[in-house]
This record gives sequence, structure tokens and C-alpha cells, in this order.
Amino acid sequence: MPFPTPHKAIFSLIPVFLIIGYIFRRCTLDIMYHDTFFVFAAYHLSISFSIVLLLIGIVYWLNRHKKLVFWMTFIHLGWTIGVFAYFQFHASFCHSENLRHLGFIGEGLLLIFLTVLFQILLLINVLRSKGR
Repeated sequence: MPFPTPHKAIFSLIPVFLIIGYIFRRCTLDIMYHDTFFVFAAYHLSISFSIVLLLIGIVYWLNRHKKLVFWMTFIHLGWTIGVFAYFQFHASFCHSENLRHLGFIGEGLLLIFLTVLFQILLLINVLRSKGR
């Protein structure tokens, strides 16, 4: 059972991320890692997430006539969009002081690492569909 149109789902989420980032443009995600302090504005996060989603959507759009594996597409999209929404939520709604006490730093780095790994699933899915 092929995933019907993953590129449409991705392209429809880009304006949502941009609007949320614009509404909460004064909010920040502050991460202190060892003796370095990283500050990310919610608007900049939404722009970078939208660019990544645009690139992923283009890859799915270029392969729209090929039969992709449903579970690979579903897991890739669910994980990627879920992690982006998680970071956008923390940047927009949570206060940075609470994040240090919740272990967000290790959790955030793990999520970023796993998200990069899950992009390999997209590559495998696209390469597997080339033979069909």
C-alpha cells in the first residue's frame, strides 16, 4: 500500500511552521552545553525547519511516480515532522529555565542525531524504488 502523496503533506506544513514562528518570533530556545550558550529564535527555527521540509518535499515530489515503501515513508515523515514540531513547541511555549532541569540538552541532542539517521531511511526508500 503506497503512501498517497507525502509531498503534499510536507508542502502544507511549511506555512504552518512559518506562521507559528512568526507569531512567536520573540521567543527563544536557550541551550547551555558545557560552557557554551546557544540561543535560537523561534522564527529562525521555523525558517530552518521549513527549508529542510522543502528539500524533503522536493525529493518526494521527484519520486511521486515511483512506488515507495509505505512503512519507510510513514516512519520517516512521522519522525521528522514530530521532532520539528517538538523543537518548535519548546521554542515557542516553554521557558528556557525549565528545559535545563528536564534534561532537555541530552534529549535534544539525541533527537537531532536520530533525525539525521532517519534521513537515511528516505535515501534507502528512494534508492529501493529506483529498481521498479
